[in-house]
Amino acid sequence: MSTETPTVPRKQLEQRVTYRLLVTNEKHPEKDKKQKAVFCTYNNGVRLYGKTHPTHPEILVRKKDQDEVLWTGPEPFRVEFRLPGSDNEVDGPFYRTEWIAAKGADGVYRLVSGPVRHEIENAKYKFVIIARIVEGQDEQGKDKEKDDPDSEPLDPHIIIEP
Repeated sequence: MSTETPTVPRKQLEQRVTYRLLVTNEKHPEKDKKQKAVFCTYNNGVRLYGKTHPTHPEILVRKKDQDEVLWTGPEPFRVEFRLPGSDNEVDGPFYRTEWIAAKGADGVYRLVSGPVRHEIENAKYKFVIIARIVEGQDEQGKDKEKDDPDSEPLDPHIIIEP
């Protein structure tokens, strides 16, 4: 009997991708002082904001590799999914059901997609990031949040492959 520790080939581990996206709610560069926009910084440095970004990077998520998306930010936010060409919210392609970022012990808000649902095949979705604001605390001291009415959401795309 061998006493060696089994190893997993490196190639298998390197194929899995976690897209890390930084979400911020900043002054809108093209509108008045009060108007803000959700900005998203991709791990390659590309920054997008609002709804007008015709040449944005699409996120390619492979189901078989259990790729996932990790959104982080200094302020609260939530994510909705829509089909391209529609403004109606749909169930997302991932197993997760609650799409509101949670505040970590370090004060950073995080939301991780988890893997793609098994029944989803070759699909394209818009993910809409909506900024939220804190409006006090509940009886347990937890922040009460609502959507920020002065912030334009962001809506890039995710492509799902087998």
